[in-house]
Amino acid sequence: TNKLARSCTLLVGGQLVGVVGATTVDLRQISSPGTIGVSTNLAGTIQPAVDALLARGCNKVILLAHLQQYANEFALARVLRDVDLIIAGGSHVVFSQPGDRLRAGHVAAEPYPSVFASPSGEPVHVVAAGANFEYVGRWLASFDEEGRIIATDSRSGVYPTDAEGVTDTGGAPASPAITNIVGNLGGIIDGKDGRRFGRTTVYLNGLRASVRTEESNLGNLTADANLWRGRQADPATSLSLKNGGGIRDSIGGVLSAAGSAVPVFVPPPANPRVGKQAGDVSQLDIENALRFNNGLSLITLTAQQLRDAMEWSVAATTATSTPGQFPQVSGMAFAFDPSLPAMTYNRATNNTIVGINNPGQRLRSLVARRADGSMDLVVENGALVGDPARTFRMVTLDFLATGGDSYFPLGQGTSVSNLVAAGVTRTFDTDGSEQKALADYLLQLGTYTAADMARPGDERIQHLGFRADSTLRPTITSLATGPAGAVVSFTTLPGKAYRLEAQDVLGGAWQLIGDADAGDGTVRQLADPAPTDPARFYRVRVP
Repeated sequence: TNKLARSCTLLVGGQLVGVVGATTVDLRQISSPGTIGVSTNLAGTIQPAVDALLARGCNKVILLAHLQQYANEFALARVLRDVDLIIAGGSHVVFSQPGDRLRAGHVAAEPYPSVFASPSGEPVHVVAAGANFEYVGRWLASFDEEGRIIATDSRSGVYPTDAEGVTDTGGAPASPAITNIVGNLGGIIDGKDGRRFGRTTVYLNGLRASVRTEESNLGNLTADANLWRGRQADPATSLSLKNGGGIRDSIGGVLSAAGSAVPVFVPPPANPRVGKQAGDVSQLDIENALRFNNGLSLITLTAQQLRDAMEWSVAATTATSTPGQFPQVSGMAFAFDPSLPAMTYNRATNNTIVGINNPGQRLRSLVARRADGSMDLVVENGALVGDPARTFRMVTLDFLATGGDSYFPLGQGTSVSNLVAAGVTRTFDTDGSEQKALADYLLQLGTYTAADMARPGDERIQHLGFRADSTLRPTITSLATGPAGAVVSFTTLPGKAYRLEAQDVLGGAWQLIGDADAGDGTVRQLADPAPTDPARFYRVRVP
């Protein structure tokens, strides 16, 4: 009672069933477990616990695993002996039978169950039923006298947790105890949903499959909020980095369109009980999205450390993975190619990172903004540019600043300032926490309107498998016209030359107007002395 155990036994229908628990070997890197020891040999640690249950008379064993990516549970299924069922957690995916009804927009990742063979040739089943209570998984199996699986019932599968799902699973009446709990929680939930902080006209995308693989509007918003709060503490702060794994859900609703399996993503729904209108962002919305409520930390990084941190941010990205270290940023833009070699670390025997082994080649470009608004070219064509010892001030999560999610380069930063003092119990209203930073920033904004973009339209985080790299391209910031001609203002990067061109007919030939000296990171200007035609178009490019 009230303790964690490595295993237990359950008496089910007169049968003794063994249950073993296991979590990821990366526990220390992706969470804050304190002084808990972490074994790096999963199979070697689990198997003795299974053997001990067999010695107690169990011939049916379930492994409850939370290994982040279900491929890890699949790997265990092939090497463990005498395990019948592995319930895979942490990947948030849904396994299903072909006839299972799934929620709108959901697609099965694998069959329910997925079947493997143990080293002795016995069947091992792996199941997963998503996350956030959206499904209940049901696994019904028959065993022989030796405890081997011989068949699974067709009713096995996943069931959405809605009224139809209740009917499909037998229509059992609600337990009075549960009804009482729900009623009590309802008052707490409404109290939080009644505290509102600004509005959004769009769905704020915090889906795991998005924030751990690409730029998202919620990622941008909360990274911007952290930068806004960081600059209040230190005006020299110009960069913001957070991990996608720290964003736990979206702010908004998902509706099923009549007669369509395509989901409709909408702003937060109304709650008439507390006067919340559709689009209002509440304390409940913010707490749900940023459940860890990390404190914010300011750190100073060299250009080399900044490059290494951003290289690590995409080191685990593959076509199917959803790594928690994937970044959401503000104050910078970068492009990466996940097909190139990834950064790797040297690790001690206890899995502690002691240095960089392979520096990686995935980060192809990186432009960082300075506190004065100028732009700094940090990486070009995969190579560090300029003095590697020049410094940048960044706001990040205290979890990452101490090396969480294996951000070893951030742990090497200096002049660390924590906006939440050590030992303070963080609440929603704790100044310097990410929840309050987002709430205060939304109040200042009033209404957020930036819709989420597909990867080809991402600007801060550019995946080169979906788009071309535009991080080094100049941006026209203003166009002033008059009788004397036109003046075009545009962003520059240090050391780059720029050329102004014009055309009177869109799609026609570009005419050279003038060249600019090497940029310095500030906004520069070039003039067109010709009379301004209403249909005159301009572009600035690097020749």
